Amino acid sequence: MKLKQVIAGTPIATFLFLSGCGEGGGTPQKVANQFMDRYYVQANVLEAKALATDGMAQKIDEQFALLAKTVPVENSGSHKASFTMKESSTNSWTRPQWGQASYIYAVEIAAKGAQPVHKSVVLSVKRFDKTWRITEFDEKHERGPSETIR
Repeated sequence: MKLKQVIAGTPIATFLFLSGCGEGGGTPQKVANQFMDRYYVQANVLEAKALATDGMAQKIDEQFALLAKTVPVENSGSHKASFTMKESSTNSWTRPQWGQASYIYAVEIAAKGAQPVHKSVVLSVKRFDKTWRITEFDEKHERGPSETIR
């Protein structure tokens, strides 16, 4: 193969690679994990909303406002969050190859001087053209291991 052919093909290969790595590119699980990381770990609502449908933007803002009342998370660096996928739609009735997927996560958010907050999060992801977008976001407060039932 001549050097000219390699050089000519490099921009095309780069474009094809990067087009799969943009917002909503890749797999539905990758998009769901990106959303969880941006929303909980980075506390970056704008980047999280970029992965969702326009109709979800207001709900994401509302949920984040409620979360911020419980735990100081607004890009302050005073929190630490982690998440674990507990269930995916590959084990249930929806299938990514049909253009939709659902995931359930367990989330723990710890802030300085406060008890950790535990949440259960359900995300639904749907394919629009060639991108995956968050179409449902539902979080519920869960009892953590250190919380007692009274």
